[in-house]
Amino acid sequence: MMFNGKLTVTHHHRATVQEISVEMNGFSFLCLFGRHINGAYISIVSLGVSAELSPSKNGVGYNSDRIFHALQFADYSRRGMINGWERDFANALSRTITPMLSAKAQ
Repeated sequence: MMFNGKLTVTHHHRATVQEISVEMNGFSFLCLFGRHINGAYISIVSLGVSAELSPSKNGVGYNSDRIFHALQFADYSRRGMINGWERDFANALSRTITPMLSAKAQ
């Protein structure tokens, strides 16, 4: 089926975004994360991956698993930056951002 050139916006909701840069093992990673109408998200821009997350303060383990899973799909040309320590990176990132996600919006 060919694209007919028409795109329809079916819903429009506000979302939040926060930006952090994190360093691990000598590499720097730009991360965008925040909340949306159905939960939370993260995009690790420098690795070309994203994941749905939980905004719950108890979501550290869940978020770590979601980030770890997303890292398995990292851009192959950048894979060497995380190869072998994906789980450590996912755990550290989840422990860092989950409290920020669960904080009430100011």
